[in-house]
Amino acid sequence: MGAKNLDTNTALQYESLVSQAGRPKALTLWMAAAKQDELGKAVRTNRVLTLRSLSAMAGRVGFHPQSESLYLIFPRRIPVETGQLVIGIHSRSVSLARPRRSKCQMGEVKSEG
Repeated sequence: MGAKNLDTNTALQYESLVSQAGRPKALTLWMAAAKQDELGKAVRTNRVLTLRSLSAMAGRVGFHPQSESLYLIFPRRIPVETGQLVIGIHSRSVSLARPRRSKCQMGEVKSEG
């Protein structure tokens, strides 16, 4: 999303989107998108905003896979079409989900016997 692609005249403000669709949680892909049930459901119900990077302060509605992208999953449907530019995203307003703990904690060694 280079600066030449930003059409701020038709862009949606992030805070306006949050007031309509709720506060999102961030999702990064650690496995193929097809294996992410939560992401697939969010894509089908138009609840995804793709950020190229958190420092870009802008994103596009919908799932747009690119390396190093961050995906925001909203609790409610985003009321605009896929591809719509969203501006005014600040890192402090994005909730980064903590990874789930596994049953085998780091440092624990299971014996085979």
